[in-house]
Amino acid sequence: MLPPFLHITALAATVRSAAAAASYSLHVNTASETLYGFIDSSAPTVRQFLGVSFALPPTGPRRWLPPVPTAIVNATSFGLSFPQIPLNDTAPANVYTANGGGQTEFFPRQEFSEDCLTLNVWAPAQPQSAMLPVIVWFYGGGFTQGGADSLYFNAAPWVQRTQAHIVVRANFRTNIFGFPNAAGSAEQNPGLLDQRAALEWVRDNAAAFGGDIARIVAWGESAGAIAVDYLNFAFYKDPIVAGFIMDGATALFPERVKTTDTAQANFAAVAAQLGCGGGAPAAQIDGLRSRVVFANYTARYGAGLLARVPALLGTNQHELNALGAQGRTTYRSATTATSRTSHPPGFTGAYHASELPLIFGMAGQFHGPSTAYENEVSGRLQDLWVAFAQDPEKGLQTAGWKTFGAGKAVFLGDADTPMKEVDVRELDGACAKK
Repeated sequence: MLPPFLHITALAATVRSAAAAASYSLHVNTASETLYGFIDSSAPTVRQFLGVSFALPPTGPRRWLPPVPTAIVNATSFGLSFPQIPLNDTAPANVYTANGGGQTEFFPRQEFSEDCLTLNVWAPAQPQSAMLPVIVWFYGGGFTQGGADSLYFNAAPWVQRTQAHIVVRANFRTNIFGFPNAAGSAEQNPGLLDQRAALEWVRDNAAAFGGDIARIVAWGESAGAIAVDYLNFAFYKDPIVAGFIMDGATALFPERVKTTDTAQANFAAVAAQLGCGGGAPAAQIDGLRSRVVFANYTARYGAGLLARVPALLGTNQHELNALGAQGRTTYRSATTATSRTSHPPGFTGAYHASELPLIFGMAGQFHGPSTAYENEVSGRLQDLWVAFAQDPEKGLQTAGWKTFGAGKAVFLGDADTPMKEVDVRELDGACAKK
C-alpha cells in the first residue's frame, strides 16, 4: 500500500493528465457548446477549429445592432467574410490586386455573406506548456474590405513551429453595415462591437483550448490596428487583453482613414435607393448608439483615458510613422523585411502589410519558396510576437528589445540581421523618409 502522500501525488498526476487530454482534444467544450475540430496533414500538431460562430447572423432586424451570442458544433471550415467590393474590381491597380502586384492572398476569397460573425482557432496539439498565451488577430482593409478567410492569415504554420501559443482570427462587419456613419448615429459602430464580442468569446473560452485568459493579446494591422486602439480607449477600464500589438496605424494616426462624408450623405443615399429615405434620420436606422469611437483621441490620450497595458507599435519602412503611448510600457519597431515571394516586381521595399506573411509563416506558400534568410527572419518575427504575448511587460526585453521609454526601437528584417537595435529617433527618421 502506498503512503498517503504518494496517493495524493498519484491522484494529482492523474488529474493533470485528464486535464491535458481534455485541453488538447479535437472536441472542445466551450461555454455554450461542444466544438468539433480537425488536424490537417500539413500541420500535424495543430488543432484547427474554423468558422466558429460567436454571434447570431447580423441580418434582418439584427442589422446595425450589437452582436448577439450564439454557438456552433462543426468547426472544420472557414466562415465567409462580410459582403464587400471584390478585390479584382478595385481601381487603380496596386500591389494587392490581380492586375497589379498579384498579392491577392491578403484579402478574402470572393464568397461573402452577412452571416459572417465567426472566428478561427489554431491551438497546439503538443504544447510546450499548459496555459498558453492567446493572440487575437484583426485584419485591415480600410474598414471596407478584408476577412478571416484570407489565405495569408492562416496561422497553422506559425503554431506548428512554436507549439507555444494559440492564435484566434475573427471576422467583423465592415463598410456601411459595420460603420454606417448614419445621421443621428455617428457614434454607432457595430463592427467594433463585433470585435469586442470576439474578445469576450476568447476570454470565456480560451481555457478550453489550453489558453491563459490572463495573457490574451489583441493584434491588428492597418484598419485592424486602428480598431484595436479604438477598443483600447473605449474599454480602458476592462480591456480584457494584457497587451496590444498595432502594426501600421493607431487611433491617433493616420488621420486620412477618417471619413470625408461629414454630411453623412452616403447612408442617406443608400436608404433612399431602398425606399427608406423619406423619414427622419432616426427612421433610417434603428439600432444602438454606442460610444466606442470618439471625436478627439488626442485629448483622451492626454487625459490618460486608455488601457494601461503594454503595447507594441510597428510600422514598415515604406508606409507610415507611429506614435508612442502614454503611461504604459511601449515597444517600437520598423520592419524593413519583405519576402521575395511576396515582393512583386515594381513594388520596392517593405510595403504596407508585407510583414504579415512572414509572421504567419505563409510567405513561401503561393509565389515560390522563401530563401533561407527569409525563413530566418520569419522565425524571428514569430518568436518576438510570441514573446510579447507570453509576457507583454518584459518578454521582449528578455529577447533583447528595449522599450520606447528607454529611447530604443528595433529594425526588423534588415539586410544583415533579423533584429537590430536603434535609437528611436533613427526609427522615426527612417519612417519619415518613406
